[in-house]
Amino acid sequence: MNTQGFDCRTNNVSWIWGLGMLIALFGTAALAGCSNDPGRTRAKGAVTSLADTRDEIIDARRKVSATLTDLRTFQKDNADLKKSFDTYKTDVADLESQRDDVRERLADMNERAVEYRTQWQADTMGLRDPNLRGSAQDRAKMVGDRYDQISASATEVRNEYAPYVAELGELQTYLSNDLTRPSINAAGPTFEKTINQGELLNRKLDVLLDQLNTLAAAITPTGQPPQ
Repeated sequence: MNTQGFDCRTNNVSWIWGLGMLIALFGTAALAGCSNDPGRTRAKGAVTSLADTRDEIIDARRKVSATLTDLRTFQKDNADLKKSFDTYKTDVADLESQRDDVRERLADMNERAVEYRTQWQADTMGLRDPNLRGSAQDRAKMVGDRYDQISASATEVRNEYAPYVAELGELQTYLSNDLTRPSINAAGPTFEKTINQGELLNRKLDVLLDQLNTLAAAITPTGQPPQ
């Protein structure tokens, strides 16, 4: 009886030990396959950064459009000038604050883009299969070219953003001292010039938005920009 009991316990211990080793072996391999994927993590980070930048640009465009509506409202003969001016001041302040948010978001996107492109290039050089390496290099170049286009468009947006906000501030100072219909009529050419600047800025923002969505879709498994 004692011998059989001893054998049973020994067999149980051996079986449990062996099962534990299998769990440890295959569990570790599974975890490595699922979580140790820095390339996918970087790609997700790049897409998230593009989507965040896009949302910031959409918000900026909405605020530009609000100021354009204000400028056109001033030109209506039946406009409530005091109410219109109060709305205008609020919308100009919102647009001014948005400028810093856009600048910071674009800077963050550029930093992530440099990290993503640099590491992708390094990973690509480590591929020994010539077909895979060539395909990866072509894709990396395409993504790099689109990032460069985004950077160029962002520069154009910045170049239009500052003069437009400055002109809005000039008009605010002008109107704060003489909020009358004759004063607004006399400033008609400046109103038209500023409206043209705002419309141009919105067109530049539209180009940037399209480029952000196109690139995000190109590096997303679904082939669609994130919503």
